[in-house]
Amino acid sequence: MPSWLNTHRKADLEDLAGQAGIDDVSDLRKVEIVALLEERLTNHASEYSQLPVFEGYYARKGSPTKREMGSTPAAELDVTKSVTRRRATQIKGESDAEPVSSPTAATGRRAARAAVVRTPARVEAPRIEAAIFDAPRIEEPIFDAPTVGGAMIEDTSLLSPPRMPLPPSPAVVTDAIEEQTARISEGVNKLWNASHIMDMLYDARVGLSSVTGVHTTIFLLEFAALHYATVPRNFAFDVPSLFGFPGFAVFLPDLFVLLTHHYWAPSLLWATMNFWAPLAMGWLFNLSLKLKKKDGYEDYRPKYRIDPLMFSIAKALMSWMVYSQGNRLYGTFADETVKTVETAMPYGYSGSMVAAYIGIATSIWDGIQNKK
Repeated sequence: MPSWLNTHRKADLEDLAGQAGIDDVSDLRKVEIVALLEERLTNHASEYSQLPVFEGYYARKGSPTKREMGSTPAAELDVTKSVTRRRATQIKGESDAEPVSSPTAATGRRAARAAVVRTPARVEAPRIEAAIFDAPRIEEPIFDAPTVGGAMIEDTSLLSPPRMPLPPSPAVVTDAIEEQTARISEGVNKLWNASHIMDMLYDARVGLSSVTGVHTTIFLLEFAALHYATVPRNFAFDVPSLFGFPGFAVFLPDLFVLLTHHYWAPSLLWATMNFWAPLAMGWLFNLSLKLKKKDGYEDYRPKYRIDPLMFSIAKALMSWMVYSQGNRLYGTFADETVKTVETAMPYGYSGSMVAAYIGIATSIWDGIQNKK
């Protein structure tokens, strides 16, 4: 609340300052004039409180005369305390003179306690607390906790799937995929290099990329086909299904057939037609022989000990004579034996002729390459 002086205008304050004995206030601001008047009226309250012009000022602050004449609460409290002490001392002296066990003494003590004037407690001004407004309560629906097998689950977060952190951007996902791919590729390359599979493949390629390699491959294929047809396989045992793979039966070759003519007769016929007779023809008719003169001497050095071209031609002739013309090599082999060998060969008679033609073609191509 503004003071009584602040309610006046500056011109009125200048008049009041003149009546209070303060001169030359026209150059001062209103706030400064109010401060000077406050100081003068406070210090000389007994003098200016009698003037009618300042009745409003002292009426708001209280009359200084009444404050001097009236008693303060502190003084009244001190008087009350002194009276209480004197009465309490007097009663205590009287009670000490009587014996403790006397009922009169007990009655006197109770009377003394009742007669003691209690000092009023200090009264504090009531505190004005801010009003507390209760927010409206919203009743939430109560749901029953989930149960599993009759047992209540307190932590419902166990029922929800875990939240995976999302990547910051698609570029991070792409980089992670590329990094994992590079690691997997590096591991596969190390494993592949440690296995030396490529080295073995390169060695096999070098060996098969020749006329000898082609003839050897054809020879092994025909031998495997003949062995499969002439050696029976008997049931040995069953392999049970493991790790999701179906079971299967195992058959082993009956090696006792090696002691019978059922194996040796077809084997000798095939070896004569596809190995011994062509081998002799390739050695005898070797077209790779070349005459070389050195130091006046003539020397014949063939490139191949067995001419591959003549070997293939002889093989084709033997197959044509035995399978097509019915030649049994002067009755050495029976028709049943010839039929067994022809059936064992891949695609029979036609397959044998195709194998011979392949040998002839590779031999001619090798000769052309050597002429260059």
